[in-house]
Amino acid sequence: MIAGLIGGGVLIAIATGAAYHIGLMTSAANACAMAFTTLCAARLFHGFSCRGKKSIFKLGLFSNKDSLAAFAAGAAALCCAVFIPGLSGLFGTATLTAADFGLSALIAAVPTVLVQIFRVIREHLRKEK
Repeated sequence: MIAGLIGGGVLIAIATGAAYHIGLMTSAANACAMAFTTLCAARLFHGFSCRGKKSIFKLGLFSNKDSLAAFAAGAAALCCAVFIPGLSGLFGTATLTAADFGLSALIAAVPTVLVQIFRVIREHLRKEK
């Protein structure tokens, strides 16, 4: 369990760092905004991995309506924090383009996808025993 927590945290940290470095190609402000977006979105995606020890394919991605509602509320709040100029200033981030936001969200999903792939492989290997 501890290894899973550390592994998930390391994957999120790598994703956040990658988004930051991609954002640096534009500006330091854009890099910070992309890192902020990636970190927040990665934590939202991570919520799907916290639902249990089984993969979301076994649990069912749409089986927990509260989890989906929490994800949607968090995603809406993140969009407000990034796209509304007054709020982005409050959080100290630059306003992102839709392309940068989409790239940040895609990068943020990678740690959860990797964790889920690991779980599917682990479930398959346990079946064989």
